[in-house]
Amino acid sequence: MKNQKNTQKKIKISIEPIGKRVLLEGPTNGLDAIIDAGIGIKSVCAGKGTCGKCRILIMDKDRKAPNSQETKILTGDEIDHGVRLACQQIFDRDLKIYIPASSLSEEQKLQVKGEEREFDIDPPVKKFHIKLKRASLDDLDSDFTRIRDTLKSEYDISTDHIDIETLKIMPEIIRKSSWDITVSVRNMEVVNIEAGDKTTTSYGLAVDLGTTKIAILLVDFATGETIDSRGIMNPQISFGEDVMSRLNFALQDAENLEKIKSVVIRRIS
Repeated sequence: MKNQKNTQKKIKISIEPIGKRVLLEGPTNGLDAIIDAGIGIKSVCAGKGTCGKCRILIMDKDRKAPNSQETKILTGDEIDHGVRLACQQIFDRDLKIYIPASSLSEEQKLQVKGEEREFDIDPPVKKFHIKLKRASLDDLDSDFTRIRDTLKSEYDISTDHIDIETLKIMPEIIRKSSWDITVSVRNMEVVNIEAGDKTTTSYGLAVDLGTTKIAILLVDFATGETIDSRGIMNPQISFGEDVMSRLNFALQDAENLEKIKSVVIRRIS
């Protein structure tokens, strides 16, 4: 009788966003498997699960419940979305995991810059410096009416409403600044009021929501220059690896749609 070879199926671990596939002979500690694959992952507690540096995302839906050490270190929101500690995980089945840049020993430099081009600057929010006529017993127009009329007469800008939060602070700012203010306008709406001339300090965030990464750029609206940029992991990956999977999840019910939207808002914030 011929000797039969061991045909035990190997365990396949797919590691994103690195794009590496690892085959394990048998159940293996997650941290050890990642390190053995040549990937530098943080772990200053020598795998005891106390530092929380080796966070990974289990992308499979049939993820195991966290152990007692993981529940001490991870937040409830992280646990719900599949975050675990690599050193506390046993890779005993085929898995797809995601290692965020913050867990890598040499943080990934996510490319968020492209080719610089010259273009006309036309930001969605524009600032206008105006000096209002003081209110008096002979001139009882409201503060907003004064702003609206001055913007129209000096800049030919039409505004028909004002943000509620801006409305609350408007009277105090106008009077403390001696009726000398800067008004921010977006789509015919006054969205902010500042004391004095602040037209040279106007910034905005440009956000590119990608499948696995989010690129965030701080832009100077006055010059069009990119002041700073950063790349972060898109947390929506816990709801599906590709866009169609996430759309399917979001379309199941309104609660799912709110979940997949709120995780991005919290991550960017």
